[in-house]
Amino acid sequence: MMSKNEKIPGCGFHHVALRANDFAATVAFYTEGLGFVRRHGWGEGAKEVALLDTGDGNYMEIFAGVRVKFCRAARIFISPFAQAM
Repeated sequence: MMSKNEKIPGCGFHHVALRANDFAATVAFYTEGLGFVRRHGWGEGAKEVALLDTGDGNYMEIFAGVRVKFCRAARIFISPFAQAM
């Protein structure tokens, strides 16, 4: 796939994550409304997660209202699921 970013050739990302207050409605919006495909899912209730394929090699990860922590040393956000591993 050719990069469309002229400043950083080859630039891209694997996935973007977001937290949803209404998990079911958010997943329905992206799958039914925008045509994303649910490839993986785990957890339940307040800890449910869905990984949606956007169709172009990128993914969207949706967390059901889960709070994440920011790791200042690594300058990244860490989900509770990653912390448990």
